[in-house]
Amino acid sequence: MRDYQRFMKDLNPWVTLVETRWQSEVPYFHIKVPNYVFAVAITAEGMVALVKQYRIAQDKVTLELPSGLLDIGQTAHGTLVQELREEVGIIAFEKIIELPNLPLDSGRLQNICIPFIVTGAEIDSRLKTEKGIDSVLVTQDELINLALTGGIDHFGHVALVLLSKELGYIQRGS
Repeated sequence: MRDYQRFMKDLNPWVTLVETRWQSEVPYFHIKVPNYVFAVAITAEGMVALVKQYRIAQDKVTLELPSGLLDIGQTAHGTLVQELREEVGIIAFEKIIELPNLPLDSGRLQNICIPFIVTGAEIDSRLKTEKGIDSVLVTQDELINLALTGGIDHFGHVALVLLSKELGYIQRGS
């Protein structure tokens, strides 16, 4: 018989620490955080939009795909459109393709990552990005090289870049 005893401690509105005892007296802990969207956003000219920002958990500036946590009551699609606008200035796009949703770390995090591919993105360079965020455009070759050499070091983002290549949305020589 499965015995679930849960202790939950809300650390803030975005993070809850959960203790579960399942078939043992040994406690298991995981973190409950909101679901998360991220996208390979390809412009009509074939460039890819990235975000450059400081990440405190890694204590360094990172290069990432546009992404964000879902706000309460907001859809994944709505959150993605908002993040694309705020982080890289995307105001329109041809198509948004949602890929299979997966946990990023099923042993520690109780959330789902929702990956997207955005094609035909139109960027308004006059839009100001969020404070502390720089928008960067790279070629598709540069994107693949960044993913393969650690220039993009968020594992989920690397996986989406390589999946986008495998599906034919990102190509070498572009």
